[in-house]
Amino acid sequence: PALISLMSLVEASRYVEIEQAARQMLTKGRHPFALKALSFSLIGQERFEDALPVLEALLQSSPADAEVHLNRGIAFSSLMRWDDAVRSYQLTLELDPDNLQAHSCLGIVYSKMQRWNDAVAPLLKAIELSPDDNVGAIETLADCLVNAGRVEESWTCYRELVQNNDKSMHSLYQWIWTGLQCCQWNGLAHHLSALREGTNGFSTDLDNPFGSLAFPGLTSADHFAVARSYASRLAITAVLPASSPPATSSSRSGTRLRVAYMSSDFRNHAVGFVLPQIIEGHNRSEFEVYGYSTKAEEGSPLRRRLTEAFENFVDVSGESGDELRSRIRSDNIDILVNLNGWTSGNRNEVFASRCAPVQVHWLGYPGTMGHPALA
Repeated sequence: PALISLMSLVEASRYVEIEQAARQMLTKGRHPFALKALSFSLIGQERFEDALPVLEALLQSSPADAEVHLNRGIAFSSLMRWDDAVRSYQLTLELDPDNLQAHSCLGIVYSKMQRWNDAVAPLLKAIELSPDDNVGAIETLADCLVNAGRVEESWTCYRELVQNNDKSMHSLYQWIWTGLQCCQWNGLAHHLSALREGTNGFSTDLDNPFGSLAFPGLTSADHFAVARSYASRLAITAVLPASSPPATSSSRSGTRLRVAYMSSDFRNHAVGFVLPQIIEGHNRSEFEVYGYSTKAEEGSPLRRRLTEAFENFVDVSGESGDELRSRIRSDNIDILVNLNGWTSGNRNEVFASRCAPVQVHWLGYPGTMGHPALA
């Protein structure tokens, strides 16, 4: 009776009751279905950290269970642990090559990692496997195309999406943005009005707020609404650390304040052109200056100048989120400066983890991040 009751709760997705029933059953001994039901309920309640050890326990006894690998990937994705999520989805597909959700999720994670070309194949496979139009996968594919520089193809894709579903505010947002890049001005005022109305004043998540900075007529409140909605979708609050932030310089008596700048633009880029004199002008008797580059060496004179300007300059382009978090914390950074904001190459998942007691964003992005965790 207890197992039948638990199965009924799972079918109804009654997450809190599933957890209670599963834990009660597990007090009487290890039961695979109860353990799987518990992981399902924790994910359904968005308690992803709690779900991970349960999923790990399941994998110890059932390493070939594709569903468990998939759910583990979902938990990792929700915590913005992108590399772990990729491995979980890849393992899912090794066990179940035609798993539609795994292909779709893998493409989405690649897009979060800004691995645009890697995202194309799993997204196309997800679209192919879908019994109906997979609008979400098509939208993500279009996003990857535009970020890969194939703007006209992406604009055409979004135009088709809007024409087939004029209620899709995400598609309309991106159609406007890509249209501006392609000098497609016809109906711009009408489209912006429809976007504002359809999102209740931009309170609905659209996409990366960078594009909206180019929209004519938006107020500062509008831009904040766009950024806030986007940041909330990234489950920022889920990755905030439970422990206190790293110690401040007051615990390192007699040492200088450690300031670190993180950017993908320590190169021939607008940010790179502005930055050298600023870094060189720091008072080194008061500040120890670090540079974390999220883009690999390009060999330009500007890059060499910036490398020499920082006392501690590190190429972190190949580091995972966990590795980068660990590096910043072990360096005991006091002030961490985000030079990317929502622009390409950002590592905002690291800032969401509060790796330094003071974090700010500056210079590279002329808008709000939309969430205090990313300040």
